[in-house]
Amino acid sequence: MSFVVYINYPTNKATVHSTDCHIYRNRQAQQTKNGHWTDHFSCLEDAQTHAANEGRQTNTCAFCLGEIAHEGNKLAPEMIISEETYTRVVEFKQVIEAVIEQEISFGSCMELILGQGIDSMLADLLASLDSDVLLQSFQQLGSQYPAQVYRYVAETLSQGTVVRAQEEMRQRLGFRQPEDPSDKAQ
Repeated sequence: MSFVVYINYPTNKATVHSTDCHIYRNRQAQQTKNGHWTDHFSCLEDAQTHAANEGRQTNTCAFCLGEIAHEGNKLAPEMIISEETYTRVVEFKQVIEAVIEQEISFGSCMELILGQGIDSMLADLLASLDSDVLLQSFQQLGSQYPAQVYRYVAETLSQGTVVRAQEEMRQRLGFRQPEDPSDKAQ
């Protein structure tokens, strides 16, 4: 895959695209009154560096590369979706924004939809399993990945999300809440 940058004069933006992007492939000319396309770059970092050196606001094409923050996020392998699916996501983004009452980026929208989809599918798969099987699986995970699993358990317990279960465990282990002397006086 190679990359190209579109320099847009009116918006003062430089946008990195894949050369496979339909926007680039369907361009009318290499240069227009509104801007121009650069030569090809063999890697994303070179294209981003060129875009940044233009002295303009830089971003990546939300269609072909998704929104990639310059800090913290990595370019995922290219994901090709149909125009229909892309349009559905773009239009559904406004539903999400209405529910959370704030605007989100296209990348955040995709991340939310994919995350919710994965969580929903996993819930469907695991819902039919017996709780003993799930417990055994969790215990095996703890044996293989003790640092991560036990840290997760400790954080979950300290956050109070399982306060009732924690209290039951204390009682089972013999730890009791100290009695309040004023309770006996009544």
